[in-house]
Amino acid sequence: MACSKEAAKYGAKVGLADYVVPSPQGTKWGLGGTCVNVGCVPKKMMHIAAGLGEKLEDLEQVGFPVESVKQKIDWPKMQEVVAKRIQVSLSS
Repeated sequence: MACSKEAAKYGAKVGLADYVVPSPQGTKWGLGGTCVNVGCVPKKMMHIAAGLGEKLEDLEQVGFPVESVKQKIDWPKMQEVVAKRIQVSLSS
């Protein structure tokens, strides 16, 4: 998907096809399949966010004041950001 988006930026005509057999529960994903929608991409985004939270403590210890930054994660905001990223991946 990333390569096709970049190629399209340069004017290339691209087409993507992706088919996933629906699960027994009827779950089916759009373009990108499980990885983009509920797997790799959301997991990596959450992992990065967790790491950034840990870095706040490191910043304080080396002299960067971070009093203005909340030390508690805003889960609804993170869910919103992840959902928007997935939609961008699918719609771009």
